[in-house]
Amino acid sequence: MAGTCSVSAESVRVGIYRDVSGLYGDTADRDRNFDLLFLKRLAAETGWTYCYFPGTYRKCLENLDHGVVDMVLGIPYTGEYTDRFLYTKFGYHTCFTMLLARLDNSQFYAGDVDRLDGASVGIVGDDPCRIEKLKEFESEKGIRLNLKFYGSREALDRDFISGAVALECVPVSKLRTGEKAVWNLGAYPLYIVTAASQRPFYRQLDMAVTAVYSHQYFSVTHDQLETSDYRLLSSPNMTKQEHDFISRAPVIYVPQYLNMGCLWAYIHKLVNLNFVPDSKIPYDRSPYISRIEMVPYLGTGDAAETAEYTQPVCTIVQWVITAPGIVPESVLRGREQNISGKKLAVAIEKHLTDIVPYYKDKLEPFQIVQYDSISDCLDAVADRQCDATFIPDYLLAAGYSLGDYPELRNSKFLRYEVPYRMRVTEKTGLLAPILDKALNQIPEDFYTRQIQEFAQMMPYHPGRTVVNRRRWQLAEIAVGLAVVFWIFFRIRKEYYFRKWAFTDDLTGLWNGRRFEIEADKILRKDRDANYAIIDSDIRGFKYINQSYGIDYGDRLLRFYAESLRKYQPSDTFIARGYADRFYILFPVESLGDCSYKCVQLFTWCNSEAASNGYHYIIKDGVALTGKDFGYDTVRNLIGKASYAKYTIKQDMVNSIALFDEKMKRQMNFSQRIESCMDKAFENEEFFIVYQPQIDLHDGTIAGTEALVRWQSPENGLLAPDEFLPILEKNGYIIKLDFYVYRKVFDFMQHMLDMGAMMVPVSVNMSRFHLNAPDFIREFEYLFSQYRIPPSFVEVEVIERASGQKDTMLMNVTKQLQKAGFRVAMDDFGSGESSLNMLHTIPVDILKLDRNFLYRAENSTDSKVIITKVMEMARGLGKVTVCEGVETREQVEFLKTVGCDMAQGVYYSKPLSENDFREYLEQSIRHVDRPT
Repeated sequence: MAGTCSVSAESVRVGIYRDVSGLYGDTADRDRNFDLLFLKRLAAETGWTYCYFPGTYRKCLENLDHGVVDMVLGIPYTGEYTDRFLYTKFGYHTCFTMLLARLDNSQFYAGDVDRLDGASVGIVGDDPCRIEKLKEFESEKGIRLNLKFYGSREALDRDFISGAVALECVPVSKLRTGEKAVWNLGAYPLYIVTAASQRPFYRQLDMAVTAVYSHQYFSVTHDQLETSDYRLLSSPNMTKQEHDFISRAPVIYVPQYLNMGCLWAYIHKLVNLNFVPDSKIPYDRSPYISRIEMVPYLGTGDAAETAEYTQPVCTIVQWVITAPGIVPESVLRGREQNISGKKLAVAIEKHLTDIVPYYKDKLEPFQIVQYDSISDCLDAVADRQCDATFIPDYLLAAGYSLGDYPELRNSKFLRYEVPYRMRVTEKTGLLAPILDKALNQIPEDFYTRQIQEFAQMMPYHPGRTVVNRRRWQLAEIAVGLAVVFWIFFRIRKEYYFRKWAFTDDLTGLWNGRRFEIEADKILRKDRDANYAIIDSDIRGFKYINQSYGIDYGDRLLRFYAESLRKYQPSDTFIARGYADRFYILFPVESLGDCSYKCVQLFTWCNSEAASNGYHYIIKDGVALTGKDFGYDTVRNLIGKASYAKYTIKQDMVNSIALFDEKMKRQMNFSQRIESCMDKAFENEEFFIVYQPQIDLHDGTIAGTEALVRWQSPENGLLAPDEFLPILEKNGYIIKLDFYVYRKVFDFMQHMLDMGAMMVPVSVNMSRFHLNAPDFIREFEYLFSQYRIPPSFVEVEVIERASGQKDTMLMNVTKQLQKAGFRVAMDDFGSGESSLNMLHTIPVDILKLDRNFLYRAENSTDSKVIITKVMEMARGLGKVTVCEGVETREQVEFLKTVGCDMAQGVYYSKPLSENDFREYLEQSIRHVDRPT
């Protein structure tokens, strides 16, 4: 199959080493595979397009030797190939190799080398570097491994998960769920290689690889965000002394508060340490007892104990809340005090006193006043009985609301990110390093998520201060109601009107109208500066609402708004537009400064989300204005930023997009198209063409698909890809669908009235109809005006409309079938839920996505997939149609796999009404060759 891919000056044949590319996902999974993401970057620098040739290590190099491919990715450096191949000067990635065991496998633990003797180890069999590292490991440790070689990573993973092989030796970037590291074998770089005879191509490739990493202004790569865990990769292996310490099975006493039991259970599975709750410490509390405490890290050990500290387990945000009238900065050590020189009185909940030492060198001298609850602490500060209080963020966010304390509502607080570490009391000094190596294998947010789950179970505690004050306010209102009613009514009316007009109720931020007003003032006042406006939202927020509920969606928006507010510098303005859209305005010095600030903001928001247990993807569009970029109105800038964001909505790599000249041309084209739409419907500039569908069993015409085109006086003949996305965006697509239905029904009725031959006609139903419950009623009403048998009409729904809308799509399908129409699933195989929809959406016909057929020409796997799809379809009683048929070889292949019908230019291009009528007349008997 390799020789079937044609190569031009701009088409590069690429060999991809399956095992290493599999490190980042299946080769076909283009959104998750690092090699393919890197090739996309390379194409942006060179203008290349690619043909892919995945294979084993040896097969890839053999293809390069024979000229089948131009270059190979994922090849480690070995001296035996330096005469035949050219390596890029720099490795484009680093491959880390580890021995892994399943997390639930109690036979193998980190550093327990003796148990590895004779263990079965799976390895993909043709990587010389990895095999060499295993041989060095066996020789160094004096053990023998029972190696089992596999032809693919997929086969190895199946046996590893099932337990057929105990360990696997694989390239690792981060641990997957259910894995643990037994031994780190080290790292080696991966290169791109070309044949020694291709020096001109090599020079171009080497320059492009260097350029890829040079200017990544508005992108955060998939590798940086998701694929690497350098804590694990840089962690040293367990020493012999540490292993002996574990094998003696010491009892280690540990705390059990804040859901810590999950943490100890996880560490036990990794290194086999035995933990006991500290409530069971013997009465005599012997100093030789091994004990662990979770404490804020102060930077120094406790001299009174033989204690060591692990690396941070988690970071807990702590707030220092000061009483009304006390500026937070004034309580910092070394600042001028604002409390008459007395010691600060700090309220603290009696179970949270472990944080006190952390603040000794940060605040002015203070004395502790203990209270029974957080509510009592906040009341004491609000009433000025105490000068300040310390409260962890997870408690303040979950069980208490500062909105209940009017005196504190507008206060500014000191924010500290306090690292919590394990303080280890143990005489040998070995326990802390062991715990560090275990922590390196635990997901970074593991314990943070445990704390968040604990906080979510806390009940809400209203503040007594606000309750008392509300009672007093009610009494005052009752006494003075007769006197001040009219004034009070006017004040409240004006207050709520202004709040409604300029404040977002959900987040408390400015609303879009206030943002436009204030931003316009700023831009007009400071015309010698440059500014950036960001339109930011959460990708797939509508799906989040549908899947998790509106209440969860609202919490997510409030959290995102709070993240922006926490980050907000004094010269930055933030507002919520509508739904999940947020607007941000800040000054910039240059394009590079804008890039830096955008990436900093993006990184902060992602870090806040991860540390608080939220998982979402932020998409930002950026527009620039000012003396260096030209001036524009705020409304236009928001539109530009929104357009830039729209271009990366489905992009899994880029999260930030800058509005540039190319986007400006695209947006102008979209606006020009939109301005012509009403006139296009009025003048009937849209017209219908028909592409025949041929029965592969007897070669006769069995149906046709109605397709729409636009002959625009201003823009010429437009293909559907040019105008349909714009119509979908602005809602005109529904109007166009019914325009097409009417034109198709007119043509069919005319054909039947003439007594001419007619075949079933397929018409498309946009996915946007799934939001219109009256679609069926309107469709049947239009159809009832004609005398056409329902069996002559097929309605094509789109697979990408399924998923979160399966129930609605299923109801629409059943109602269409009940009315006598047949229903087809268009572009089958292009979405994410094909197999699931086969038994949930009761369609009659499956129309295979044309990419299936294209891939089958060069891929045995794709042929197998098509064959199995055809078998399933026959078993379920569904008719199959393949689109995009262009060659005789494709036709013969479809016949062999049992496909029912074919559609494509091999038989006929889309035809006008008159040409289609003639085609029908000529095809009454038989069609077995292209026209």
